[in-house]
Amino acid sequence: MGPRPQARPSPPAAAIIIGIASLAPFVTGAALAAFGSTLDWRLYGTSLLTAYAACALSFLGAVHWGLALREQPVPTSRLAVSTIPSLVGFIALAIGGRTGLTVMAAGFLGALAYDIYGARRGFVPSWYPRLRWPLTGIALVCLFGAILGGPL
Repeated sequence: MGPRPQARPSPPAAAIIIGIASLAPFVTGAALAAFGSTLDWRLYGTSLLTAYAACALSFLGAVHWGLALREQPVPTSRLAVSTIPSLVGFIALAIGGRTGLTVMAAGFLGALAYDIYGARRGFVPSWYPRLRWPLTGIALVCLFGAILGGPL
């Protein structure tokens, strides 16, 4: 186990603001998928949401990759685990449709679980799961909105 990141009671304001802003493509894609005025717009919204969700999953894994690289020796197992969200996003993107979006949602839940584990082990700052909970919740609502209301 590496050094414990400095404890912080709440996420930094910049992380909250940027995290909230990062939800715009989720909300836009889900809204278009569920409420687009034509089938083309609804399909575009689903594609937009699916592509962005895969990118976001990759980002969540990269957080752990970057933090693991700061340690010496570099913990190989954490590097390996940090690639899983990207692989899940890629597989979900390749599957497509409702099944792909469902796999994507499972990927976000898995990433959140690893973030909670990581905070308990000192891999990530203690405030990180408090930032991720609501962001993941909104992302999941968007994904399930597209699953239930989209043209898939």
